[in-house]
Amino acid sequence: MEEARPATPPADGPGLRFDVLPLQAEVIVNGQPAGTVEHLRFAGGVLALPPGIHQASIRYPGPVTWRAEVSVGDRPESIQVTLTPKP
Repeated sequence: MEEARPATPPADGPGLRFDVLPLQAEVIVNGQPAGTVEHLRFAGGVLALPPGIHQASIRYPGPVTWRAEVSVGDRPESIQVTLTPKP
């Protein structure tokens, strides 16, 4: 399946900015794959989204997943997560 390519919004436009480790973690927003954290950083760092509530998940191979409802306003909302594998 081909992954969605994030739009690059203006630096102060609405969306999500992912400050996430590891960079290989997969980002899913509203049930749709958005690429890896590394891909999103390369594409401008912000995933453009309209203002409102969005479902965000960050997955890393293995049983490690972070999930949240995130409110996006007029400016990028930063998500800061470090995923660590369970022993």
